[in-house]
Amino acid sequence: MSKYLLDDLQASVRDRQAFTKLDDYAKLCEEFLHFINKTKPTRIISPNSANYIFYQYDKRYDNKITRPVNSDLFIESVSDFRSGRVDKLA
Repeated sequence: MSKYLLDDLQASVRDRQAFTKLDDYAKLCEEFLHFINKTKPTRIISPNSANYIFYQYDKRYDNKITRPVNSDLFIESVSDFRSGRVDKLA
């Protein structure tokens, strides 16, 4: 997996024209989940709040660390994310 995928994900988040419907957000979420499942970044649990996690990427990605993620709200599995999508249940 190349560094460009992380850069592409970051660029797509900044593109306000890229999100015109709910499915656009879901596609980005799935791409991110695939990315973390393939690159296996280090999962760090916040010492202050156990329900907050961070991901730290390896040196290929300059050891970047994500913003805090609330693990009570975050679905880490692609299959769980797909099965829980409300827009697909209707």
